[in-house]
Amino acid sequence: MTNKIVPFNPHRLQQTKDPVAKVCDTAGEMLRHVLILGESHDGRVQMLTTVEDVSAALWYMETARFAIVSGAVEDFDETLD
Repeated sequence: MTNKIVPFNPHRLQQTKDPVAKVCDTAGEMLRHVLILGESHDGRVQMLTTVEDVSAALWYMETARFAIVSGAVEDFDETLD
């Protein structure tokens, strides 16, 4: 499993091999709100978000889905640096 960041541009998906902590630190510097979906250590899918409005959270998820389905995936970067 890889870490993925969907930039504000809904037509691009960036992937990285950075550990989760690094991705979260980078997101904290770049983003005002986040929606994080992931798998816990015991295999459960979980979500963590700063987005209060459910419709906005769904918009972020649909934007990410659009980027994935449309094939807008950048070449795999080793790190976010």
